Amino acid sequence: MAPVPLHRLVHILPRQKPSNPGDQENEGNASVDGFISALVFNAAIALAFYFVFMIVREKFPFIYRPRTYLIKEQNRPKRLHDGFFSWFSAVRTSDARLLETTGEDAYSVVYYMRWLFYIFTFMAILGAIVLFPVHITGTVNMGGLDRLTLGNIAQSESQRLWANTIVSWIFMVAILYVIRLFLHKAVELRHHHFFSEHAKNNLGGYTLLVRDIPASERSEDTLKQTFEVITPNSVRTVVLSKNSEECERIDKERIKERNKVEQYGTKYLAVTKNPDHQASRPQGHSVNERLHHPFTFPASNLDHDHLNHHIKELSHWQDYRDILADQSQKAKLDGNNPKTKRYMDNFAFVVFNNLFAPHIAAQAQLSSDPNAMTEKFAGFEIDEIIWGSLRLSFIQRQWRKLVALAVTVALVVFWGAGTTFLSSIATLANLVKVLPFLKPVTEWSPAATGIVQGVLPQLAIAIAFSLIPIILRLLLAFSGVPTESEIQRKIINTYYVFLIINVLLVVTIASSVFKTLDTIINNPPEIVRTLGAKIPTISSFFVNYVMLLALSGPASELLQVGQLVLKPLMLRFLTKTPREVLEKSQPPTFEIGRTLANHSFVATVGITYMSIAPLVTIFVAVYFGAWWLAYMYQMQYVYVWKASGGRYLHSAAKHLFYALYIHEVVMLGIFALKTAWGPTALMVLAIVVTAFAHSYAKSYTRMMEHVPADVAVRNWESMQGDWDAAEEEKGGKNGKQGGDFDRNVSSNTVRGQSSDEIVIDMPVERGGADRERDLGRLVPDVTYEDHNSEMEAGPNLKLRDLEWCRRELKHPLLRDERARVWLPTDQRVPPAVEELRKEIMEDGKAELVTEGARMDGEGKVLVGNEMIARFAGKQMVRV
Repeated sequence: MAPVPLHRLVHILPRQKPSNPGDQENEGNASVDGFISALVFNAAIALAFYFVFMIVREKFPFIYRPRTYLIKEQNRPKRLHDGFFSWFSAVRTSDARLLETTGEDAYSVVYYMRWLFYIFTFMAILGAIVLFPVHITGTVNMGGLDRLTLGNIAQSESQRLWANTIVSWIFMVAILYVIRLFLHKAVELRHHHFFSEHAKNNLGGYTLLVRDIPASERSEDTLKQTFEVITPNSVRTVVLSKNSEECERIDKERIKERNKVEQYGTKYLAVTKNPDHQASRPQGHSVNERLHHPFTFPASNLDHDHLNHHIKELSHWQDYRDILADQSQKAKLDGNNPKTKRYMDNFAFVVFNNLFAPHIAAQAQLSSDPNAMTEKFAGFEIDEIIWGSLRLSFIQRQWRKLVALAVTVALVVFWGAGTTFLSSIATLANLVKVLPFLKPVTEWSPAATGIVQGVLPQLAIAIAFSLIPIILRLLLAFSGVPTESEIQRKIINTYYVFLIINVLLVVTIASSVFKTLDTIINNPPEIVRTLGAKIPTISSFFVNYVMLLALSGPASELLQVGQLVLKPLMLRFLTKTPREVLEKSQPPTFEIGRTLANHSFVATVGITYMSIAPLVTIFVAVYFGAWWLAYMYQMQYVYVWKASGGRYLHSAAKHLFYALYIHEVVMLGIFALKTAWGPTALMVLAIVVTAFAHSYAKSYTRMMEHVPADVAVRNWESMQGDWDAAEEEKGGKNGKQGGDFDRNVSSNTVRGQSSDEIVIDMPVERGGADRERDLGRLVPDVTYEDHNSEMEAGPNLKLRDLEWCRRELKHPLLRDERARVWLPTDQRVPPAVEELRKEIMEDGKAELVTEGARMDGEGKVLVGNEMIARFAGKQMVRV
């Protein structure tokens, strides 16, 4: 949900007030008429979207309820009864059940929307009862919707402002109470995450990531001694890396060649299966020999020998991988050599034997160098690590942060000019000059060309707005942020500031960021007077703005027009291999950074206007109520998540403090302009109270990052890893296939539901009894990137040994001894697959895996639902 409607509503920005009372009345009537027209039109569109959603919801389960069969069985929601309005029953799901099936992050979003709906409903009712009569009876006699605002109270009626003052204080106390609820719930969810079964069965929960290790300390023995001092008898192992930058480069090349082998191998199988092409295929030769014959694939017109070429290239990059693996092993054996230390990477993973120890170590000062080993992360997700960022030194990160900050500031400052430029060039006349084939469009009827002309600027701005979170993510990764969840958390804050400056302040104070900054820098006190003078006059703009978001946003979220149209097309035309089918078939991942920043911005608008224009607050209440309803369905039946343990709720709660500051400064300016000194003094006191509460709230930050000792004591048994059992069984396993763990995987395999069938003709087959098999062998080791699903199959970590832990904490390139090529199979043509297997595995550099995917009679690749469920929400690179 991007704030694109802002640009659709620019025409309602306040113009200079007419001096003639008759003109003022006419303009007020026009304002009301425009508001009613917009309300009716947008409500009709929203109702149409809801109606279509209720029709197509049962027909397209792949889009509207993938979580009922495309995720692990223990996390699936209850099946809804058939019926037009049955989806409303999702709201009745208990908090405990919601938390169990969706996780802490999804639950925190629902909790956030629900409580904001409650508080804004209270504010809307109280504001309508108390403030509407006070405002309407003001003597300024403003027209239209402006009569409902505080601006309709004249300076001579300052006694009326006591009503606004009292209501502001009531609302402030209510908001502070909700902020405390959010902060407390965020900490509760974070600790729940630390002690959950997910954390107990996830290697990342026992691991501490340490950056900026001095060269003299880059020895596993040295680091282990250091951490044993901090947490005696708790250090399990230390993992250092070497050549991570080179690993990243080679890994990308190896993946690219592996994907090419899969593409050409799948095409080869499709030709083999098609009897129409049997005569054109050379007979009596091996695959390798046939690869050199000059015949081409019928559909792709590609030379057949491309497959052989990419098999050789894959083997070539696998050789490089083996060299790096040997170097890494030698560095481990020669770890105390000063020359070896110098060439080791400057980060390490420290594995402890309980969940509390990483949090103790994360708070310790590890070095006398103030810039060394200060950045530490405990309890993270291994598959969220951004390996390209880990190797950056402290100095490199600092200058990269400066560059990223400069680009971000430039983006904020020049955004208004950029969107104005886009709007000016995104006209039909200008596009025809660049794209002559559009000229016939100019010959359409005036009504049709008018619609096109009206849509083009909005489309250009919409595309530009959608790029902002992408640009911010790239900048954060460039600056050295080590995990994806950290990036999303920073996007929430950065994008929120972007919206505050470029939407709220710029629209209010001036027509551009330049004028706004000039006012703030050259005359800071003037900003208070300007906000106080202009905020009430543009309330009608934000009424329409929030109304549009409240009506169209949740309806669009439920209908998912983009997914409904694009996903079937992508699966039908853009998926040629099992890996591509698997990746495109995943349930969507919720983009929390961008989305939560938008919700925080709307909450800020509502708080800013809560005692200035209660009509804005009414639509903000509708907004959060509609989104709460939408998210109660979407979180349970559509979205999958990366686990962060509720950290995003903590970030969103802090945004409400900034919203209170804006409201209080605006009210201070209004009261000062109207010379209401009593209310002015109370607003100064309100700012002081808010600042005190804000300072107190900072104490929650440390509890979000680390586990308090008293909480650890209460949960001590659940925090222990059964490492002794691991040592006892290490001799028989040592990281090899087989044994109790593999039997556990088999017995806990996720099954597909035979009653769930995808109606759209997509290359994904329905799960059933004939597909129930041991998925623990699917793509050997289930790929080491699927940490969580692999470990959840066994009780705690007792069946894993040190070698497994060390392997999991290496760069993904070094985890896999051989590249895995995944191709479909069919029992009707096994010779072709076996010939490919022989050629791919000839030099021992790669292996062919066929389980979990097959090819039908038409050459389409099919992947079972249970396979998709296994990897729901995981990285799909290393299947």
